[in-house]
Amino acid sequence: MRTSGAGFYGSKASPYILLLVRYVKREHALCEHHASDPTQVAPIFSPNSRRVFFHSDRHGKTAIYSVRVERLVEETDS
Repeated sequence: MRTSGAGFYGSKASPYILLLVRYVKREHALCEHHASDPTQVAPIFSPNSRRVFFHSDRHGKTAIYSVRVERLVEETDS
């Protein structure tokens, strides 16, 4: 059972990638996505849950970014 999930906050005033930790019922901001269209961010965990990948056009071109979360999330079997 996964005890956390990744999501995004769609407000342009608060453009964050969030880690939702169910065990403590809290959100943890991983980074700012700065995407021009927040609905395209679509964060997803790597198969072993060590990274979160997301889409953004923050530097003017579309790209896929990753954030390491190994200290925040237990590794899962791939």
